[in-house]
Amino acid sequence: MLRATLAAIIAFLFFLIAHFLDFHYLMPIDKTNSILWTATFGLILLALILRYLPEEKWFQEKLKIDDLKMKKFVYPLLSALFYGFLFLGYMEFYFTADRSITFRMLMIINKEPKHSISRDEMFKKYDVPGIIDKRFNDLTYGSYLTQKGEIYQLTPKGVIILNIYACAIKFLHLDSGEKNQD
Repeated sequence: MLRATLAAIIAFLFFLIAHFLDFHYLMPIDKTNSILWTATFGLILLALILRYLPEEKWFQEKLKIDDLKMKKFVYPLLSALFYGFLFLGYMEFYFTADRSITFRMLMIINKEPKHSISRDEMFKKYDVPGIIDKRFNDLTYGSYLTQKGEIYQLTPKGVIILNIYACAIKFLHLDSGEKNQD
């Protein structure tokens, strides 16, 4: 299990570095396929790493961990770590279902006769102010913003998380979401 965990970490780090370099320097037009191809290469690398890494016993000997310690400590720790990653994956699914503008648009289109709609009809049916209000409520609840009357202000927590994501958004050349101020 140590061997597989180490291989997965190395392959994921390869994916992450390759993805960041790809988006920053090559700026792919088809971002989804670019991520999928990078992940595919990461998976191939994972298979190669697993083929050439020493056997599990080698890791146990180097770390001086016997089978009892593996069963008592290492396996439960790695299981908890894996559970945590599954939980994070589910949270991503949950928040996508809860907050996705895209899926709300698809649901609106699905309700229409012939499952089609014009852009103007979508703007009439989609509650954009409601989305913004919900986001303000979520950001205030999460302590990223404070509200004083009609004004919302970033909190120190909001500034920290903003700086992390703003750096990633700029580095990866992602859309900021702002309307053009031409």
